[in-house]
Amino acid sequence: LESIVPEEKTRIRQRWVAIDYKPGISPGIVRKYILQIISVSLLIIAVFLFWNYGLKREIDKRREAEKALNEAKHQLEDRVTKRTSELNQANEELRTMNEIITACTGTLHLKDILDFALDASLDITGLEGGTICIISPDDTFQLAAHRGTSDATISDLTTNEVKIGDCLCGNVARDAKPLILWNKDEVNSYASREAQRGENILFHAAFPIAIKDKPLGVLCIFTRTEKKPGNKTLALLEIMTSQISLAIENASLYEETVKNAETLEIKVTERTRELKEANSRLLDLDRLKSMFIASMSHELRTPLNSIIGFTGMTLQELSGELNEEQKDNLSRVYRSSKHLLGLISDVIDISKIEAGRIDIFPKEFLYAELVDEAVATLRPQLEEKGIAIVIDPVPKLTIHTDRKRLLQCFLNILSNAIKYTEKGSITLASKSTNDEIEFAVTDTGIGIEDSDMPRLFEAFERMQTRLKVKAGGTGLGLYLTKKIVKELLGGSISVQSIAGQGSTFTIKIPKKLKQATASQEQSVEVI
Repeated sequence: LESIVPEEKTRIRQRWVAIDYKPGISPGIVRKYILQIISVSLLIIAVFLFWNYGLKREIDKRREAEKALNEAKHQLEDRVTKRTSELNQANEELRTMNEIITACTGTLHLKDILDFALDASLDITGLEGGTICIISPDDTFQLAAHRGTSDATISDLTTNEVKIGDCLCGNVARDAKPLILWNKDEVNSYASREAQRGENILFHAAFPIAIKDKPLGVLCIFTRTEKKPGNKTLALLEIMTSQISLAIENASLYEETVKNAETLEIKVTERTRELKEANSRLLDLDRLKSMFIASMSHELRTPLNSIIGFTGMTLQELSGELNEEQKDNLSRVYRSSKHLLGLISDVIDISKIEAGRIDIFPKEFLYAELVDEAVATLRPQLEEKGIAIVIDPVPKLTIHTDRKRLLQCFLNILSNAIKYTEKGSITLASKSTNDEIEFAVTDTGIGIEDSDMPRLFEAFERMQTRLKVKAGGTGLGLYLTKKIVKELLGGSISVQSIAGQGSTFTIKIPKKLKQATASQEQSVEVI
């Protein structure tokens, strides 16, 4: 390029680099842009028109859907309103039925129930009038309730004897089938009293009131207008008549029950008075009996003590020597006298307790000494039968109660165990608690049958066992023990037993006897 002369450079630049510049806007460019703008505008307008058309169609569809929705909504509202009205009517009918059932089973008088039932029937049907008639014992109708009836009808039913078969209602009651007359012609065709009087009855319905096959009355409703009830309403009235029939039947039974109750009450009052008088006489006799037995027993004990004393002296040969046969005979007399003295003492104690005339003498003493004395007293019997006795450790404590009576109870329980134990052992166990002392005697004897348990502590009761004759006794030991423990010492006595294995008698008494408890009534615990 450096070697090219300037002229050549100028020529080359002019030929290849020079720009032909003309001032102003090129018409071709203007036309191009105008065409582009027009095309874009037309496209936008076309899109807008298409979108507007589609939006219009959507709006039309939505308007049609809204119109259909409004129509469906109105239809649904109409159906809901209609259904609500039907439900309200059904609820009203059910409420009325419930009120009628409640009234029929309540304490209202029969007239009040029938008036209420007739009002409810007219409310349900919307009719203007009706009557309820019941059948009297002489098979005539008696007007029990009426609404909207004429004076002639009332007079006819109240002053005249209307027989069952002489009127429309009577036939319905007799046949026990509802009768529905839907128009004036049907009413006139039956020649009812209303039709004969020209009362212009346009609807009449009669429903029998009956219990099974027994007619009790009839419910009639009517109207002089064009308004008539539907079949469902009439079916409801037919159900209602069954409740009315129950009310009539219940009222009759109630009246009969009241009469019987009054008669029964008079008899019960008289019988109660007689029983009170008899009970008072029995109490006096029982008291006199106990006093008599106590007195007689005391009188018997005095000569018996003389027999025992002189027999003992004779056995000691203070009056001279005796041979073996005499000794044996006197020994038998001595033992029998001692046994008889024990029985008489038991009878005296029981009589005194029942008469409330026995005294107790509480004092303090060592419990262990009492147990030792009871065992020592009965040890000869234990040795005679060869029965071992096991004595658990006895609590060393002092108790405050009637020592003589408690010792008597211990001896009765121990001797009873010895009588009915042929072999084995007898166990004495004592236990001290906060306020009580417990004395338990367990034997390995014949036990007690379950059937004998209820009679165990009764007077003069002896169990049916093979040892009954051999063991002897009168059946007063346990009865007297129960009386002393419960009514004098304020304690309790219980028994556990298994037939053939043995028994356990348990006595519980308070450590400190606060007061006499002869008036207390306590039950015997039998386990």
